[in-house]
Amino acid sequence: IKHRALGPGAGTRARAAVVMAQAEEADKSGRKDTALELAQSAAKLAPGFLPAALLQAEIYRDKGEKRRALKVLTSAWTRTPHAGIADAWRKTEDDLAPAERLRAAEKFAGPHRAHPEGRLLLARAALDGGEFTRARAELEQIGALGRRGLRLMAELDERQYGDQAGGHQWLERAAKAPPEVAWRCGQCGQS
Repeated sequence: IKHRALGPGAGTRARAAVVMAQAEEADKSGRKDTALELAQSAAKLAPGFLPAALLQAEIYRDKGEKRRALKVLTSAWTRTPHAGIADAWRKTEDDLAPAERLRAAEKFAGPHRAHPEGRLLLARAALDGGEFTRARAELEQIGALGRRGLRLMAELDERQYGDQAGGHQWLERAAKAPPEVAWRCGQCGQS
């Protein structure tokens, strides 16, 4: 930034990525408090930086600070709904009964309820709660289902109708579907 090799926006994002790499290294070595501080710093540098939010939520969840984990996840979800956030939310709310989890999922999905990720979150919660009609309705609203949606349809057919052949057809479609959109490092290819 100082030598104008990178603009301010790109430089700040690069700095956030470096701080996040330090946070992940601290986390791997068991220095959770340091990892949390670094992840928070990365999030301040680049609001909406998904890896920082996910690491913060994981550390808070592991420390038993569910409310803080949910606050971080809700903030990240409000910016951009993402499968990683939905997965972290489910892990954080795994202590709820299925009916409670569905109500909590509806609240969490909030303004992004009609977004494909919001619909997948609600379909998963409905399926887990045995509300098969609701799960199917959410999946049908997505339109073109990706791999995760097709796998959910397979599970739904098997659980609702005991139709393993129908479930297998959904799984075959999932295997042929294009890969889900994912972040991939331009340097090393890691996702």
